Amino acid sequence: MKGDEELGNIAAEADKILEEDPYDPIAMYIAWQAIEDDDESVRQIDMLEESVRAVKRVVDRNPDAMSEDAQFVYTSMLSDLAAYMYLSGSGEEAMEIAEEFKKYDVFCNIPGRLVFYATIIEKYDFNRVMRELELDKFEDAVSQYCKAIALYELDKKDVTDAFDALLNAVSMAPEMVFHILGMCDDIEPEDFDEDEFGRNLGELRLIAAVMADLWSLEDDRLVFLGHVTFALAYLTDRITDEEEIKVLESSYDEIDILSAMNESRDKLRTWAQSGRSKSDIDEKAIQILREMRDVGLFQESLK
Repeated sequence: MKGDEELGNIAAEADKILEEDPYDPIAMYIAWQAIEDDDESVRQIDMLEESVRAVKRVVDRNPDAMSEDAQFVYTSMLSDLAAYMYLSGSGEEAMEIAEEFKKYDVFCNIPGRLVFYATIIEKYDFNRVMRELELDKFEDAVSQYCKAIALYELDKKDVTDAFDALLNAVSMAPEMVFHILGMCDDIEPEDFDEDEFGRNLGELRLIAAVMADLWSLEDDRLVFLGHVTFALAYLTDRITDEEEIKVLESSYDEIDILSAMNESRDKLRTWAQSGRSKSDIDEKAIQILREMRDVGLFQESLK
């Protein structure tokens, strides 16, 4: 990751280029990226749009001639613009840009991938989500969350596959799911550990915001996500409110899994006391949830 000083030098070089050629697309993109104030970056979005249009004209003339560096810059531009359009409510434009992005992305650029799948899910075209996932070169938390939604909607009577996809997504970045459901405070930049989430803070916030919207489109879909998330939170002692704990324990008792949940939680507490890391505890808790799913202990609660 480039440091602030290096990024500042790159932005300064971009400004020099723009003085000579105000329409240089790469320099415009770098200058737009260097804007620190979010409101100002929104006001200057035409700079990003113009840079995308300029590069697209070149790409359309000879798409096979793009170098790897050019492809990286072009897909980064498209990814950022798709995310902006999506968050500003321009769904159709966002989808068009995301479609263009997907044709050239070989770098697993998170915002573009997120918008690509989100726009398809919002159209309730779950079969297409599955078709696109079969062609996808990457398997990340974004694709697995979207796969879980599609599988759940395609077969609500048997959520086994959806459950597996959701646990796969959670296992890739356990903390993220709690941000999706708003179960924890926003993270300040100085407290953010990129290794813990596997991505930068901006991407985490974007994924959490978009995924929260996607899961909330249907009440039963949100219940499915919450069921798994609260189970993980219970096992790993992330829930401290006594009333919330009582509600969960009552629901687990009704479906006859309370003793199994408590036994598993006690084992995880022993692990934690022996010095195991937080990531080790999360990994073990997710494994426990898989095992409980395998013997049908969660199926009853989702009916």
